[in-house]
Amino acid sequence: MSLQDFEKRMERDFADEIDSLTALSKFVVLQPTMTRNPVADALFRAIVAHLKGALPGELKERLFSKMLYETGSYRALFFPSYTPDPYESILYNGPYDHLEQAQWSNFAVALLCQDIYKISASIKKEMRKEAIDRQIQNANSLINNRLWIWYAQVFMHEMPEYASLVTELGGPEQALLKYEGMLQSSQWLEMVTQMLISGNFPDPEWFFYHTWIKLVCLGVRDLDNLIDEIVRGTNGTLPSSVRKEAWRSYQTWMPARSISYEQFKEADSRIVKYAYLESGDVYVKVPEFYAQSFFDDPGNIYKNEPSSCFAAGSMVRMADRTLRAIEHIQAGDQVLTPNGSRSVMLLVNEDLAGRYLYSLNDCTAKFTALHPFVRAGEEHEPQLAAIEPRHLGFNMPTMSALGIMPLNEDTVLHAYQTTEYKAEPTKSTIRQVLEHEPQANVNGEQLVYDLILEPNELGTSEYYIGDDSIQFLAMSEFPAFMHAPRLTATMLMMLHTMYENIGDTGINVESINSFVAQHLLSQCINDSIVQALAVIQDVHVAVNTREIISLFQSHTLPEFMANHLSYYRGAHPEDAHYHRSNGRWATLLLSKHAEQLQGAVSMGWRLFSIGATGSEYVADAEVGERTGKPGSSRSLHFLPTNRILALSVHSLCLDAEEAMIHRNLTFEITAAVQVNEHLYSTVSWTKERDAAVQDKPSLFCRTFYDELYFAEFPIETEQMQMQVQFTIVDADTKQMIFSACNLIEWPLSNDYAHRNALLINVNGVDCGFLYFDLRLITPEDVRLQTVAKQTWSKDREAQFACQFGEQMGSVLSQTLPKLLSELDEGNVK
Repeated sequence: MSLQDFEKRMERDFADEIDSLTALSKFVVLQPTMTRNPVADALFRAIVAHLKGALPGELKERLFSKMLYETGSYRALFFPSYTPDPYESILYNGPYDHLEQAQWSNFAVALLCQDIYKISASIKKEMRKEAIDRQIQNANSLINNRLWIWYAQVFMHEMPEYASLVTELGGPEQALLKYEGMLQSSQWLEMVTQMLISGNFPDPEWFFYHTWIKLVCLGVRDLDNLIDEIVRGTNGTLPSSVRKEAWRSYQTWMPARSISYEQFKEADSRIVKYAYLESGDVYVKVPEFYAQSFFDDPGNIYKNEPSSCFAAGSMVRMADRTLRAIEHIQAGDQVLTPNGSRSVMLLVNEDLAGRYLYSLNDCTAKFTALHPFVRAGEEHEPQLAAIEPRHLGFNMPTMSALGIMPLNEDTVLHAYQTTEYKAEPTKSTIRQVLEHEPQANVNGEQLVYDLILEPNELGTSEYYIGDDSIQFLAMSEFPAFMHAPRLTATMLMMLHTMYENIGDTGINVESINSFVAQHLLSQCINDSIVQALAVIQDVHVAVNTREIISLFQSHTLPEFMANHLSYYRGAHPEDAHYHRSNGRWATLLLSKHAEQLQGAVSMGWRLFSIGATGSEYVADAEVGERTGKPGSSRSLHFLPTNRILALSVHSLCLDAEEAMIHRNLTFEITAAVQVNEHLYSTVSWTKERDAAVQDKPSLFCRTFYDELYFAEFPIETEQMQMQVQFTIVDADTKQMIFSACNLIEWPLSNDYAHRNALLINVNGVDCGFLYFDLRLITPEDVRLQTVAKQTWSKDREAQFACQFGEQMGSVLSQTLPKLLSELDEGNVK
C-alpha cells in the first residue's frame, strides 16, 4: 500500500468523526522520501558548514622569519568556499540541548587532522591517529544524540506543506490535539495493526520516525508515554527501532553514516601546498607548510610525543623479588625478567608534556599511550599491545615486526601477581583501561620513566612493572634489534662514527623545535643518505672502511649495542643520568628514517647518483607568481632526458589484526603513476620475498625490496604533482587485498624520494603502510643493477650495512653541524 492509498483510506474510514479530515490525513502522511530528503540534506549541509566555520586559529604574518606564505584564519585558508548556513544557529543556540562552541571547534580540529593524516606525505608519522579517531567517534556520538531534535527543527522549514497544514488545522495547539486524537483512536490503531501484520504498511520505520518528529515539532509534552500507548494499541507490532528506547537513534536518513574527513576534501589542495624559505639567492620549498602550521597550533594535541614511559611511583619487580619505584632505580641494579635477572643500563626520563596517562584494571601504575606490554598468546600471534599501536610502531619500527595489538578490554598480558602467600608469574585479563587527564598547573617538568636493560641475544628489554599487587610485563621502548640486524648494524656504525667525529655530546635535537627547521634537518638526512650511497658504490671505499668494520665485526651485536648505550649516559660510565638529547636524536632517526635505511641496505645493489634537479629550489619569479610577491628571474636546473623512473617497493607494515586475517597469503604488488589525466603503468609485478632469504620473517611487516620501472614515463622539468597508485593482490588468486596511493611533488630532490602510503583494505579501512621510494636512473643503470642483484648475498649485505653506516656517519658529521650553524645564523623559527 502506498502513502496515497493510506491517506485515502483514512479519509474514508474517519469521514464522519473528525473535522478538517483532509488536512489531518495529509498531515499524517507528510514525510520526505528516502531518496529525496530535503530535510536531511539541509541539516547535513548545516553541520558540515558549521564545522568548517568552527575551525579555530590563524596563520599570522611574519610568524616565521624569512618565509613567504599566505596568511589568514585557518578556516579561510583550508575552506575558502565557506559561507554561514541559515540553519547553523539551531546547532548551538536552539531551545534544546545543544553542543558548546568549543566542542564544535575540537571536532573540526580532529576532522582536519584526520584529512591531513590521510593525504600528507611528511606529517602522518607525527600524528596520533588513534587519538584523532577516538575524538571523531566521541564527537559523532554527541551529534548523533541530538540529530533528532535538529531534524525536527529543520523539518518545519524544509517541508513547505507543514506550515500550511498546521494553519489549516487551527494552529499548533489544535493541530497537536487533533493529531494525538487520531493516533490514539482505536479505529486508527486497529487499521495500522492490520497493515503491519499483513506487511502492507509502507516502510513503518520511516513512517513512525516522522510521526514522532511531527509530534516534536508541535510541542508534544510526553512523547515517550504516547509511544508506549501506540505500541500497546498495535499489539506490539511496531518495529523496535522506532519505539521509545530507540527511535532517537534512528538515522537511516543521514546522507553519511558519520561525519568524517570525507566531507572536508576541500582542504586537500591546501594540505599539500608548500611555502618558501629564503636561503641566500634562492627559495627553499617547505612542503605541506600550511598543514604543518595547523598541526603545530590547534592540532598539537594529536602530536606524537618522543617517548613512552611510566609515571613516578610505578613499582618494578627486582631480581630479589622486592619492589622498587621506577624513579629510584639506578644503572647496575638487577631486575626480574621472564628469563631471570638482568642488569639495568639506563634509567630513561622524559617530560610528560601534557600527555594523557592510562592504567589497567585496579592497578595504580600509570603509563603513556605508546608504551608496549607483552601479550600472553601463541608464538605466531602479535606479541605486544599498546593503547596506540600504530604510533608505537612509528617510534620503534622494529617492534612492528613483533605485531602490536590495541591494548583494550579482554587483552591478556603476562604479569607477576602478589597473593597472600607468594608472588609468581601469571596471566592477567584486562577488564578496563582507564584514561587520566594531565595534571593542570604543573610547574616545571613532570617526568616519566623507562628502563633499558643490558642487551642480550634475544634483542628485547622486558621487566615487570605495576603496583604492590600486580606487575605487568612491559617491554622497554628500545629497538628489538635482533629482528633487524642489518638496520641495527647501519645505525650503530652511523652513530658510532658521528660521535667519534663530533664528540659524544651529539646533536642538540631539542634546539630544532620548529617544523621548518625539522624539515631542513630531515632533508639534510635524506640528502646524506643519497650521498653516502653514491660514495660507497666506489670499490675503493671498502679499503677505507675495513678497519672500523673489523672493529664492529669483532663484537656480537648485543655486545656492540651494550657499548653503544654509553653515549646515552652522563660523562662518567657510573653516572646514571640520561642524555636526553642523544636519546631523542636516535629516536628521530629510527622513527623517520628506519624503513629508508633498511631499504637502502637490503637493496644495496641499486645505483645512486647525486643529482642536481633543483627540485627543492625555485626562482624568485616563480615565488612571485605563486605568492603575489615580486621577484627576479633566475634559471633552474634541467633534467637530462635519458632517464627512467624506478619505483622500489620496500615493505608492507600491517596493523596486527589485518595481518592475522591474511597470514596465509603471499602478496604481489604493481604500481601506476598518474600525471594530470595520463596514467602510466608498469608491465610487471613484484612478489613478496621468500621467507627463506630473510633473517626473521614477520607476518606483520612483509618485505619486497624489488624495483618496478616506468620506461615510458615522461621526465618533466616543470613543477607538478603526480599520484603513485598501488594494487596489492593475493599472489595465487590475483584477488585484490589492498590499495594505496600517494601524492609526490615533482621533480625529485637529488633524483630521489622516499615515501609511505596508507594501505586501504577492500572495506575502505586504512590498515597499515606501504613504504617505497622513487629514483631517476639511466637505462645503463638498470642493466648494471640487474647484474649486481644476481650476485647479492647475505654476506655482502652485512658488509654493505657496515660500509653504509660508516659513510652515513661521516657525511652527517660534516653536514649536520653546518646545517645547525646556518639555522642559528638565519634565525629560522
